[in-house]
Amino acid sequence: MIRLSIILTTFITLFYIGTPEARADCDSIRCVGKIERIYLDRTWVNISTDGQEANLNCTLAIAQSGGQGYVRLHKTHENYQAIYSTLLSAKIANMPVNIRISTGSADCAVAYVVLE
Repeated sequence: MIRLSIILTTFITLFYIGTPEARADCDSIRCVGKIERIYLDRTWVNISTDGQEANLNCTLAIAQSGGQGYVRLHKTHENYQAIYSTLLSAKIANMPVNIRISTGSADCAVAYVVLE
């Protein structure tokens, strides 16, 4: 009975604590982390994460709103609506997202995103 009580207490504690915070990380082809900022323009959406976008193998987009570097989702992307909805959902839920860029692109164009 005591063993069951310990197991139950451990389970409840882990349930309320949740999973550990995801660690933001960017390598040459993707950024995995929480979205810090979404900046919309007429022809694209600029996105910054809590990762180091400077590690990406592309030229970061610079928005008129400031000198910060962004990855960019073009409104002409064939899957624009779904990707933008996924990014917005991740921002609202404060969940990490995996943003894959088109390697070597002039403005770090978003290729696809993964939300787990």
